Amino acid sequence: IVPQGALVHSILRCVPRSREADVIIINPNDIQPPRINVMNINQGQEAIDKAIAHMLEGFQYAMGASWATSVGMQDVLLQGMAMVKSIDPDVSMCELEAFLDLVSAAGKDNDEKRKKELFEYSKLPLHVAGQRALNYWRKEFVALNPNSRAQAAGAAKRRVKAFLNSDEIRSTMGMKGSTVNLEEAINSGKLILVVMAEGMGEIDRKIWGTLLVREFISILKR
Repeated sequence: IVPQGALVHSILRCVPRSREADVIIINPNDIQPPRINVMNINQGQEAIDKAIAHMLEGFQYAMGASWATSVGMQDVLLQGMAMVKSIDPDVSMCELEAFLDLVSAAGKDNDEKRKKELFEYSKLPLHVAGQRALNYWRKEFVALNPNSRAQAAGAAKRRVKAFLNSDEIRSTMGMKGSTVNLEEAINSGKLILVVMAEGMGEIDRKIWGTLLVREFISILKR
């Protein structure tokens, strides 16, 4: 994983012809870059917990000291990820963004819309994390005073939206349907070269890189 493409080009010149077909380049600046849904880990409670933990680690690392002072935002991100991941194992960051739009919207009409949506979720066969999240959104979140709710949900929504605002990030990590199976690639001895996207902000670069590294580490531990 490198911040610019010069080193990748140097490595490619050293790859034997017999191994050229084994090279996978992940470059968000490509016209059609490989898509990796970092929220899509195999089904099951343990997998859901791991996916959520990886996502939170990425945001925590990128935000540094400010993470510790954003407890409300932490709760919203944690329970938002748990909710959407429990509803759909193949959920992506874009669905998380849409859910945060739902819970952060103010006004009586939006409150009713949120209640109706959460009621529909209660009919689903949710895992333990999903049941906890549903309880949070239906009871704990609404019990907060309006200012606390607005600040926590607003901060979480802004952070996720800012991350997905980049076309490069949205196209490589924000959508459903991974086009490259990293676990299969690693286990079959492929050479994976990653170039950080040009134009990424510092925080987004940290989140993007951390999520990808955590994905590699998770695969190697399996």
